[in-house]
Amino acid sequence: MILYEVLRLYPPAVLLTRATYKEMKVGEVLLPAGVELSLPTLLVHHDHELWGEDAEEFNPERFSGGISKATKNKVSFFPFGWGPRICIGQTFALIEAKLAFSHDSPKFLIQAFTHLCSCSIHCNNPSTPTWCATHLT
Repeated sequence: MILYEVLRLYPPAVLLTRATYKEMKVGEVLLPAGVELSLPTLLVHHDHELWGEDAEEFNPERFSGGISKATKNKVSFFPFGWGPRICIGQTFALIEAKLAFSHDSPKFLIQAFTHLCSCSIHCNNPSTPTWCATHLT
């Protein structure tokens, strides 16, 4: 959940570009061959209509039911692209991130606070419930 939320807020590719190779219809729009399309991943991942009013906040709980539930079955989470041209390194990157996190996790205590956080070191807004990581070493 934490990794998916980090990828939502900070995707590795902030813009995806594709080009049409033949005339295509997308919804009600007819696109001729040779049109270059840009999909701003960063803007989609921060869209309040898709993710709610807390779209700018770090909230790993939004992925507690999986990606499909978090996105309400819409293609609105694609940090590595989507479809046949998805990043070939996606699986490697996710495994590497999980290994790095598991290697460093004994050094940290990660808790979801249901009360107001009073720390000022790593919390942007100490007056709201938040996630905190407290270093143990």
